[in-house]
Amino acid sequence: MRVVYFGSTGFSLTGLEALLAGGYEIAAVVTRPDRPAGRGRATSETVVKARARQLGIAVLQPEKLAEESFLHAFEATRAELGVVAAFGALLPAALLEMPRLGFLNLHASLLPRWRGAAPIQRAVMAGDEVTGVTLMVMEAGLDTGDILARVEVVIAPEDTGTSLEARLAAAGVDMLAQALPAWQRGELARVRQDESRATYAPPLRGEERRIDWSRSERNIHNQVRALAMSPGAYTIFRGRRLIVLKTSISGLLSPGQPGELQLAGEELRVCSGGELLKLEQVKPAGKRPMSGAEFIRGYRIERERMGE
Repeated sequence: MRVVYFGSTGFSLTGLEALLAGGYEIAAVVTRPDRPAGRGRATSETVVKARARQLGIAVLQPEKLAEESFLHAFEATRAELGVVAAFGALLPAALLEMPRLGFLNLHASLLPRWRGAAPIQRAVMAGDEVTGVTLMVMEAGLDTGDILARVEVVIAPEDTGTSLEARLAAAGVDMLAQALPAWQRGELARVRQDESRATYAPPLRGEERRIDWSRSERNIHNQVRALAMSPGAYTIFRGRRLIVLKTSISGLLSPGQPGELQLAGEELRVCSGGELLKLEQVKPAGKRPMSGAEFIRGYRIERERMGE
């Protein structure tokens, strides 16, 4: 079966590898255009493109999926099926109608919960205890298609957005490997989504990275977990950005105003909305990641305040 694969992230890369391992013929890979990234704003390609180039697979990077040049290029692949995983854009109706077996989407949530671009981070930020991966038939709406299969994944207390993504990807490819042959034979039942239970996971906005110390320690802790390593939640300390990479719940009531630092030996704690949140790992601007204890020693922390 000839497949065209759409994807842009690490979650997508796992799906591509699974299709290759399953013996599917990848006619082409479609991924997001190269963009400037990092401090130097050097042009960066997606991990999916990099892997496709290694394997000699044709790569398509349209700016707009509805443009005629891309639709003609897709038609020329003679794809029987399109598979999408964390691609990052809606597919137009004209494209969805082309493959004889349609398009399937591997989505990192238990639809209809967390439709949209950032389901993994939104699930962690919301404090969900369970999420999963759904295989659905694609249609013109935002993740509204019929469900073909899904698998649940427990969100562990120590999970970050990064660690959860890896576990969801592993669960998703196992499900995909079992479902695709059945879909090809026309044996998979389609189940409509319950619109009354739909929630949405829009792309993360820049302002959502900044920590609001008036929120509860649990909310801030979940924010840090969701954004850990990339792009990272942050606060302002001594006029400069401080990325907070890891926190833990202290269970202690706050004795001060939101954002005030409270030292307990080498433990770095911050007053939040009524509680004390422990900062386990931080990254000052231009510096390496460091533990809370290293931060206390290196910056001679006194009674100061975060967020200002």
